[in-house]
Amino acid sequence: MEFRLSAEDQHGSTDFPSLSPDGREVAYIARDPEGVPNVFTVSLEGSHPRQRTHHVRACGRVRWSPDGRWLAYVSFDAGQRPQLHLLAAEGGHPPQMLTTGTGAVYSLTWLNRG
Repeated sequence: MEFRLSAEDQHGSTDFPSLSPDGREVAYIARDPEGVPNVFTVSLEGSHPRQRTHHVRACGRVRWSPDGRWLAYVSFDAGQRPQLHLLAAEGGHPPQMLTTGTGAVYSLTWLNRG
């Protein structure tokens, strides 16, 4: 099954989009101009689409943090297995790779501690 934001949506990701906690933006996985799945955001009305990552290998599973300050996702940039990455939602900083294990990170969720 593919999830699309609109009839014109060309990203065709099997990852669910993630709604920001304030309900103003949607984070999703889409193919960049080179055809690599990366993290994008768009306003809820569909305006201001923005490519948020520029990885050379596929990204997936993007999720907003409960406070809306971060985007977490997985990427294959580190090798054959996807690893967890973190990106500041306001931008201005490169993504951080949080895991470097020999295992793969296939899904993620945030723990909301209030």
